[in-house]
Amino acid sequence: MKLTILLTVAALAIGALAGPIKTDQMPLRLPLKYFRDRVITASVQFGSPPQTFDLALESTTSDTALFSVECRLDDPEGGGSCRMDKAQNFTRRLYNESASTTAQFMSTTFAYYGDWFQSYAQKYGEIATVAGTTIQTLLGSTIKTIGNWSPVIADGFLGLGLPSKGSQTGDSLIYNVTKTIHTKGQSQNIVSLWLDNYAEPYSTGFLTMGDYDRKYCDMDQIVNVTLTSSLAWEFGISGWKIGNQSGGKANIARIDLIQRAILLPKAQLSFIAQAVGATYDQNMKAYYVSCLATLPDFQFTVNQDTFTIKPRQYTEWPVNSDRCELLFNENTLWDKSQFGPQEETPGKVTAFCLIGCWESNTRFDKESLTIHLVLPLKAMLPWVAVSIFLASGVAASPIQRDDDPNPLHIKLLYYQDRVLTANVQFGTPGQTVNLELDSTSSDTILIDIDCTYDNHTSCTDDSSQNYTRKTYDYTKSSTGSSLGVGYLYQNDAFQSYADQFNDSVSITDFQMPLQFATAKRTIGDWSAVTADGFLGLGLPKSGALGDSFMANLTKLYPSNTQNPSVVTLWVDDFAQPNGKGYLTVGDYDARNCQTDTIVNVTLTSQLAWEFGIQGWAFGNQTGGKSNIARIDTARRQILFPKAQLAFIAQAVGGVYDSVMKAYYVPCSQTVFLPEIQFTINNQKFNIGYREYSESWNNSQKCELLFNENTVWDQTRYGPQIRLGHPFLRAYCTFFDYATPALGFSQANHFQ
Repeated sequence: MKLTILLTVAALAIGALAGPIKTDQMPLRLPLKYFRDRVITASVQFGSPPQTFDLALESTTSDTALFSVECRLDDPEGGGSCRMDKAQNFTRRLYNESASTTAQFMSTTFAYYGDWFQSYAQKYGEIATVAGTTIQTLLGSTIKTIGNWSPVIADGFLGLGLPSKGSQTGDSLIYNVTKTIHTKGQSQNIVSLWLDNYAEPYSTGFLTMGDYDRKYCDMDQIVNVTLTSSLAWEFGISGWKIGNQSGGKANIARIDLIQRAILLPKAQLSFIAQAVGATYDQNMKAYYVSCLATLPDFQFTVNQDTFTIKPRQYTEWPVNSDRCELLFNENTLWDKSQFGPQEETPGKVTAFCLIGCWESNTRFDKESLTIHLVLPLKAMLPWVAVSIFLASGVAASPIQRDDDPNPLHIKLLYYQDRVLTANVQFGTPGQTVNLELDSTSSDTILIDIDCTYDNHTSCTDDSSQNYTRKTYDYTKSSTGSSLGVGYLYQNDAFQSYADQFNDSVSITDFQMPLQFATAKRTIGDWSAVTADGFLGLGLPKSGALGDSFMANLTKLYPSNTQNPSVVTLWVDDFAQPNGKGYLTVGDYDARNCQTDTIVNVTLTSQLAWEFGIQGWAFGNQTGGKSNIARIDTARRQILFPKAQLAFIAQAVGGVYDSVMKAYYVPCSQTVFLPEIQFTINNQKFNIGYREYSESWNNSQKCELLFNENTVWDQTRYGPQIRLGHPFLRAYCTFFDYATPALGFSQANHFQ
């Protein structure tokens, strides 16, 4: 699938120009309202007789969601009904399924989610009328909200996200409208979004379906930008600048019509506040400046073109106050999980027309996905939400096997059947450490000799795990040098304040230079890290240091094979004592892996080893349809969203143990457990009970090595499923750092 964005800017654009735009004669124009200057809504009718709703435009999902008459709030107020929101003094209109003769109940309860709001909903088939056009659609009828929905001053959500990707209903109303209307020319699949100037009272806008909006948008020049995701309207930016501050280099931006502010990581936000002398207000939960202050323009660079947002577009003058709120705020989803886009640009702050299109592409026999951002003929609001998300849409290339290998074999240890480690030496003379393999980050981090925990005790001793960590002392290395730079290290599970160093590193007698970090003070509980640090196996762009141990090794090691960029991970059977494994650098491991039957998968991210799965099956339960999975070498379990985990436990009668913090079954019953089966690229991957069950503390309780993906459940960011050690034991994993690409094949185990 070809993924592009087109940005059109009048005086600013210097990039590649689009081809001639052909005029279509019959586009649909859907009026928009800017309710309380916070929520962009459109009026849509559902059912027979028609029920009218004002729906908030939601660009992070393609699902359309209404509030059912049966809906109850998670935090009940006003009798628990979703109708009344006392905090916003807003009364929602509710969808009455039984009052519609065309409503068709399609499924039991499912979890609806966008980036910011989640609920339990039921799927219905229904007719919808959009701008006078009536079509069949699928929608989610919310029966219970999850979390705080008071900011949703609308009757539901109208999904403008990419069609089908991440959809729970499997349908996209707006996308279907573009296929149904009969416009002429080549612009049928175009959808244009224009919002009125933020300074104008009673702000309005239009969603034009079936053509470019030439009335309000300047279409003279179009700048082409490549989408970085097949799951979201995302693209790369070169950076931003405001006053004497700059940042966001090589960030990913996401269009987010729910957000009224531009969201950035906390560190970047502080630089922006500093640039304009802003003060944080706890009640406002935002930075503010004097409304009389002279402020600089906010600029961001996309595809070498500079886009400018004026101060009046990124500030808001509250009633009866001389404090003007800055419409920049923290991207808490990124800061908490390091998943998703770093920056979110809101629909409210839109300085550019937004044009999304799904264009016919005969080569791929699918629709290509395009966004156009164009300068409006009337100045608009700040900009449409930007955020850093995991870059997606990287296709795996065919894997070729090499039968004359001369690779580097790195022996792995499986410490306490929990931590997969490699023995590495740093410095001259060598300081030996055991580092845990971490496929979620490319950064390598050691424990500094001066490292302390949060409670100021030494990081070397961990009495809870009966493990003494080895540390790195750069003053004892003749080749080590401090970069004099501190930063916040973080992988998917652990964080630490760290310093940066350069030194030589030796692994299996091969030596090379490396930039790495040393933990000075840990953040949170590191007791589970029964290792001396982490060895980064992540994609090169997944770390903050700008250096990647494994990517460097594939480039520098003289493997003399046709596959120098390939790294194979093989882990021995869980039933074997003193379990071990190998990293084979520079080739496919033909001895330990069935390389004749490698299954290639398409990566959905350039920042993580992630890919789509078609689902899983376990006993009489199924789930995970169209989920994203991530390879996670630091996880001893397979992690699922909480709702899916409950079904998995139910399939085998698993009982939750609060001390174990996991589900278990009697060990006498494990031989009767079914295989868990994942469907990936139309291929079945089965994992037997020996790989996913373990006797707990030598008791008769056997822990099921399935657990909750708390990062997903708390933030809805990152992959839904994390494939840890049970999957890695059953299947070899082939990492191609050049493409990048992933492959899997059955692992050989020698009993």
